[in-house]
Amino acid sequence: LFLTSHQTLHPLMAESTFCGVGLKVEKDRQRNCFYIAGIAPGGPAERDGRIQEGDVLLVITNKHQHVLTPSTDIEYVKKKIMGAPRSVCRMVLARPGSGKFEVALQRGAFTVATASSSASSTASRPPPAA
Repeated sequence: LFLTSHQTLHPLMAESTFCGVGLKVEKDRQRNCFYIAGIAPGGPAERDGRIQEGDVLLVITNKHQHVLTPSTDIEYVKKKIMGAPRSVCRMVLARPGSGKFEVALQRGAFTVATASSSASSTASRPPPAA
C-alpha cells in the first residue's frame, strides 16, 4: 500500500493486480527527499519492524535500481513501491544519526482501518455483499 499525503488508508481487494508494503511516503521539498510519513498497522513494513516514521527513502530496487533524486516525482516513487502480490520490494533508507540500511519487503495483503469506520478489513478478502 502506498499513500500520498492527500489519501487515506483503504483495503486492497483480492482482484487488485498491484499492492504495496504498508508505507505512506511523502516528499519533503525543503530537504529535497522522500521520507516515511506513516506505517500501516499489520502491513509488511510494520511486521518487518526496521522502518520508522521519519526514515528517508533513497533507493527502490525491483528489477532495476531506482535512485531517488530531488527531481523524482512522487508518482514515480508510488509506481516503484507498488507491485504484484508476494513480489519483493528492496529499499535503501537512511535514519538520521544511524546511517543507511536496506530492507526487502514482500508486497501483500494486510489489515487496515477504513476512513469511514474504526473497523478493520482484511485486504485479501472482498467486502461482504450489501
